[in-house]
Amino acid sequence: MPTFQHKAPFVPSLLVEFRKRLTEDILSEINDIILSSDDDDDDAGDGDDVAQAALDGQIDGSEKEEEIKNGGTLILDATCAPQNIKYPQDTNLLFDTREKLEDLITAICRRENIYKPRTYCRQAERDAQRFLSSKKRTKKLIRRTIRQQLQYIRRNLGYIYEY
Repeated sequence: MPTFQHKAPFVPSLLVEFRKRLTEDILSEINDIILSSDDDDDDAGDGDDVAQAALDGQIDGSEKEEEIKNGGTLILDATCAPQNIKYPQDTNLLFDTREKLEDLITAICRRENIYKPRTYCRQAERDAQRFLSSKKRTKKLIRRTIRQQLQYIRRNLGYIYEY
């Protein structure tokens, strides 16, 4: 694009249309081109050389198992993404914040060798578990849980500011 524009240059579903047109043969050719372009790079590391040697058949089977390790799952299709992504919810963020504040208060009290104040951590955890185990989360329940967790957080922040 010659200049910046606020409008998207294409719709995301267009990538799916391109992906549907590509056959396995075309994808394997693209992968071969990418691998062959790696040979031209001067910055290739030792791990790349081992992998290329294994692909070329220069390393026998026993050396392949020792030097090449599985580093995870490679997704070749960029239009697909894993669906098990955890989205932050208000309540989950509050639960995590409260727990981190409690850990911070504990660490401060141990370091300064002072008495740990009352943080109601058991009651807060019980409230959180009650919310998480409920099957039907009504607006009333969500608002009550958020209010409770904010009160716990407010109290803990007060202790931290005091120290």
